[in-house]
Amino acid sequence: MKIISSHFLTLIIVFCCIGYSISAFAAKLLTQYGLTREGNPDQAEKFYYLASVINPFDSVPVYYQGTLLHKKGTGMKNMESLKEALKLFQKAGKMNPCHKETDLLILDTLKQLGKSRWWIFSELKRLNQKYPNDLMIEKFLAEEGLPLWNVSGNPDRELLIRISHDLLSCEPWNNLNIIGLFANATKDTELLKRIIPLKKNILPDIKYVLAKQNIKFDFLWLSNAMTAIETDEKAGSDDSQPAGKQKRLQEIKKEWTEKFGHAKYSLSNEELIGWFYNGREIPKGNMWSNGTLYGIVLLKPDSGKLIIRARSTKANDIPSYMLVSLDGKILKGCYVESSDDKEYEFPLNRQKETEAVISISFENDCCNPDTNEDRNLYIHSVEVR
Repeated sequence: MKIISSHFLTLIIVFCCIGYSISAFAAKLLTQYGLTREGNPDQAEKFYYLASVINPFDSVPVYYQGTLLHKKGTGMKNMESLKEALKLFQKAGKMNPCHKETDLLILDTLKQLGKSRWWIFSELKRLNQKYPNDLMIEKFLAEEGLPLWNVSGNPDRELLIRISHDLLSCEPWNNLNIIGLFANATKDTELLKRIIPLKKNILPDIKYVLAKQNIKFDFLWLSNAMTAIETDEKAGSDDSQPAGKQKRLQEIKKEWTEKFGHAKYSLSNEELIGWFYNGREIPKGNMWSNGTLYGIVLLKPDSGKLIIRARSTKANDIPSYMLVSLDGKILKGCYVESSDDKEYEFPLNRQKETEAVISISFENDCCNPDTNEDRNLYIHSVEVR
């Protein structure tokens, strides 16, 4: 009798294992089929639901059900869809507690449902301990921690400095704006020293990011700290002194005059000379890296404005920054938002006819290999009106 019972029990276990294997295989097939139908969310959701019923122990179809509802809720601002998505993510999280994407989507859904930024930041700190040295979580921590500065007490200063150094070591070009902002917020000059060699002038990008996020920072400290670092690096260089700058302008005037003759009211891109910061010559106004273009323009007493026709390509959703100077004095800087040639105006105020060296600097070059984006500035022409 005991032998029959043990055989019977073995058969039950075998049949259960076979049944589970079949149901797991069927659920996997349904999940895969659902993924191919994501262009039709209603159909895909049915396949995911069937897969979760056939194999109630598999977190994958539950997770994908949640992602569909999350997309729907996010796109249509549908709170009910987001609440349903949250339940599914939490269920998937219990079934598979070490799935980072589920944890992050739970946080994102809670954020959209109105959880405070401080709460989200605290949860991200917990995930940072759960998934140590994960760059994606560190980046989210930085993005969430940034607007908390100077609001109601600062978040963990040492944590954010460490994250900034990690991002700078592993993904510098993708995160220079965030890193620069934290260098400013934390007053971390060591971080700033590491940024400056990568990007000659990070201030324009920081201003652009802050204008979109409406965050206030100490620009005076940042500007002074950058100037102090750059002055130390240039110690002994003639170019760092007023006399050195005038000497450089005279050399440019001489070179330009030898090439093109007398000053003009308008210059084409072929009549502008200049160099990238690495020393290579800039071809026909195509600024593929940080650098400066020069030309000699003729200014009349009634000259009211300088018109520069330019376009740019974006990287990380930030356009090129163009800084314009006359005889070494800054006129104005602006973002070249247009991807087609567009006129950008700079005011002039001259009492007599003079020749002046115009310089056009590209200040925020960036290349993001992950998105295949390359930020460049293209100067078409310069005209005095």
